[in-house]
Amino acid sequence: MNRFGLVVFDLDGTLVDNRAGIKVAFDATLDKFGLPRMSDMDIYAGIGKPILERFETELPVSRDTALEMTDYFRSVYLSKGHTGVALLDGAEEALRRIRGAGIKTGLATTKGNNGTQMLLRETGLDRYFDLALGLTKEFRPKPYPDMIEHVMDRLGVPKERTAYVGDTPIDMAAARNAGVFPIAVKTGIALGITDLEELEESKPGMMIGTLRELPGALGI
Repeated sequence: MNRFGLVVFDLDGTLVDNRAGIKVAFDATLDKFGLPRMSDMDIYAGIGKPILERFETELPVSRDTALEMTDYFRSVYLSKGHTGVALLDGAEEALRRIRGAGIKTGLATTKGNNGTQMLLRETGLDRYFDLALGLTKEFRPKPYPDMIEHVMDRLGVPKERTAYVGDTPIDMAAARNAGVFPIAVKTGIALGITDLEELEESKPGMMIGTLRELPGALGI
């Protein structure tokens, strides 16, 4: 019997490089609201945080304006967010092998749910998940455990037999808050989403270079 009956994944920086699509939506939103564009580095460094939170904390705008910007960002992202998206090393093969071993797979990301489902369809990853969730008003964002807990409840796997795979300290905190095994993948470092020191300080239960290493690390 495998140690894990369920592996839940983050999306951006873990399974895909979606920086180009996110930048397109960011640039369009800032232009629309007459704000100066952010540097690529600043855009990428916030990937994984809810977009409303980013607008509220990173820009000199009111909450009402941040809400309007969030709606506009999401509308642009739904039409252009797949621009330049690429699967990260070993992502598809890891999902295939995990499912082939009889382990269930889930996805829990703070990307909005409509954008999440669009990106999964565009990349063909949708067929590899028993349940894939993006952020809705039903859930608090990571590092709260809400989405991970919902995936476990829906798929009927206890926390003791669940792992969460992500590329940021927020992902590792969400995994710990949900009581599941945290696995860090270093791919977000090269994408400018996090850095090695921050990831190490988040104290993952396991750290791997790319998802190509994940099946072996899980013993399958």
